[in-house]
Formats: sequence, structure tokens, C-alpha cells
Amino acid sequence: MGREPGSMPEASNRSLLRSLLFLALLLLQTFVYVIFLLAPALPMLLSIPPLRDSCMRCYRYWAGMVEVAYFGFAAAMLEHLLGVRVVVYGDEVPPRERALILSNHRTRVDWMFIWCLCARTHQLAQLRIVLQDAVKSLPGIGWGCQAFLFVFLARDRSRDLAHMRQVFRYLVTHHYPTTLLLFPEGTDLSRSNLEKAHKYAESRRLQRHDYVLQPKVAGFLETLDGLGPMLDAVYDVTLGYADQRNARTGEFERPSDKALIMGRPPREVHMLVQRIPIKDMPIGDEAALRAWMAASFQAKEQRLRAFYAGRETGAAVAFKGEKVWSDSSGARSAALSGAALFATTLLMACFLLWAFWQTKWYAMSVCCLFTLLTGFGDGLDVLEVRLGGLFGWRKGALSASNHAQRAGAKPKSS
Repeated sequence: MGREPGSMPEASNRSLLRSLLFLALLLLQTFVYVIFLLAPALPMLLSIPPLRDSCMRCYRYWAGMVEVAYFGFAAAMLEHLLGVRVVVYGDEVPPRERALILSNHRTRVDWMFIWCLCARTHQLAQLRIVLQDAVKSLPGIGWGCQAFLFVFLARDRSRDLAHMRQVFRYLVTHHYPTTLLLFPEGTDLSRSNLEKAHKYAESRRLQRHDYVLQPKVAGFLETLDGLGPMLDAVYDVTLGYADQRNARTGEFERPSDKALIMGRPPREVHMLVQRIPIKDMPIGDEAALRAWMAASFQAKEQRLRAFYAGRETGAAVAFKGEKVWSDSSGARSAALSGAALFATTLLMACFLLWAFWQTKWYAMSVCCLFTLLTGFGDGLDVLEVRLGGLFGWRKGALSASNHAQRAGAKPKSS
């Protein structure tokens, strides 16, 4: 069982040191992997026909293996270095299943804890996450996410939907296994966002929510339209936290990136997973999908209200009555492989940087390349999709004209 939700006036020195060590190792791992594992594979994207398809498939496989090691080790650090207790409930899922993960978005660090879920289900190699475009420009982590083919959105509806359509067509065409994480609310549950949501609900005479925001459905519809043919299931995930209590104000502190860095991670993360086979989703029926999404978030509101109900009196938070997952072998396997690869690559990088002056120039050149690709281009992710599209659309994909007609036939969605 987790600790009782007591007061945490300030992070202890030990907690702060652990958080700083977590950040340092995460950044070090990021740059080492980008420079010494991912960048050397980039020439495979520029191979000539008829080798292009095979080379691009090899590149995508290699990037997936690096992704397993990267996020597997990062997830292990969240649980064992920072001491965050992760509890998963609900339907157990087959390993390596291709799925659409839909989750409520309480904090800006939710996506980090989904790593822990996907490590347990052996889905890290195929994980893509829909993120804000700002993450793409972050040195190191943004470059890695580009190589892992994450989907970055710029809050421009028409542009974002067109980009999602292009990425999904690339993935389906080349038969790349994919598990996509999407936050339908579009933003986190900050106080200002919650106030805006309350005003919006009042103006539209919608039911007021306190633990979730009104979900947006355009990205959800586009995902099922584009990825539906290759998905096995939809995972409806409800995410809850055992928050730290601020001793000065007496209020519970919602987890954040700042709190994580300053030694105040959430004590516990609870995830309730409901698996819906893709054949049971009303794909192609927009009205039914809108109703399904509304019902899903109404149910999340009720679950989270019950989840947080007793914390003011000191009761432990939990999704009561739900089955707890017992198998975490996937997380252990990903953690061990990630730690082994990180240690090996770090030793190799240190030796090369010490022994050969050319390595320093190579490392600086890689950083400059990613900076230029991101700052003056659309990023490595878009470059890969475009290069794959030059020769790949003909193999098993819907024609561009048919896909455009399908997309254009849909009424505008919010």
C-alpha cells in the first residue's frame, strides 16, 4: 500500500537529488542515443530504389528498438529512482497489440506515466504519442521523439488533421505496427482550463465536469479513419494520482513537470484500462462515435469523483472493485534491456569522444543537423513520411484521391 497523503512542505534533499539525477540521466540518455544510435541510421532514409523500402523498414525497426530501451529505462527510473508507485487495473491486454490509447489529461506529465503502462504490455517499440508542436523543438528529447515518429500538432485544426492523415497513411501503407496515445481533451486540467471548460459547458448547456474537460473528437475521428484498418483495439484509460499535499496551503498539488524536477513527484499513479475490440467500435458512424466519446468521459468523471472522494479524510485513493494487474514482467524486461544498452552506449560514446577528435565534430554536426531540420524544416518525422510517400503509397495504401474524398465527406468536427 502507498503512504498516507501527509503534508509535504518542501521536497527533502534526498528527493531533490533523486529528481535531479533522474533529469540528468534522462537528458544524457537522450543525447547519447540520438547522436550514437539514431543519427548513424539516418542514411537508410536516403537510400535509392529498389533498396529504399527495405532500408526504411530497417530504420524504423532500429528506431523502435532504441525506443524500447529509452522509454523502458525512463519508466524504470520513474518507478524505482523517483519512487512513484504505479498501479494498473482493469482488462489485461495481449502483448504487442496495436491499439489506440485514449486517456484523460490531468497533468502535463501524463504521457510519461503511460510509458510505464506500455512497458508492461510490450508496446514501447510501436508507441507514438500525439503531442504539442512545442515539444518537437526541445533539444534532445524533441529530436528523439521525431525519430520515434511521434505526431506533433500545432493547434491549427486543418493543418493538424492533414498532418495526422499523412502520418497514418504512411504507417498503414508500410504496415508499421502502431500504438497511438491520444488525449482527447487537448490540454491538461489546469485551474484556468477548468474554469474555461465550466464557462463553455454553461454556454452550451452541457453537463459540468470537475475532473475532466470536454473531449474534442476531430483527432479521434481522424485516427479511427486513418489507423482503423490496422488497429486491434481501443484502450479507454482513466488516469488518477495520489497527489502531494502542500503544507502551506493545505491543498493537494497537481503533478507537473516543475514539481517532478523539484523533487515532488506524485506518490502513486493509478490507471484503469478498459479494452474495446476495434470490431466493436462504430467506425464510419460519426454520430455514434461522438456519443461513445461523450459517454466515455462522463464515465471517467464519475470514476475520478469516486477515486478522489476520500482523500481529504486521509483515505487511500484507488479504483475500488477493479482487478489489479499482477504481471509486470514486461516492465522488468524493458528496464533491464534499457539499462544494458544505455550503459554500453555511454561507455562507447565516452571512449570515442576521448580517443578520436573527429567524434566531437561528428557529435556537434548531429546537433546542428537536428537543429536545422527542426528550425528551418518540418523535422525528421515529416521528412521520413515524405520520403516514404515518394515510393511507398503504391503499396497497399488507399489512393490519395479516395482518401481525400473520404476526409472531405465528413462534416466539420470540433
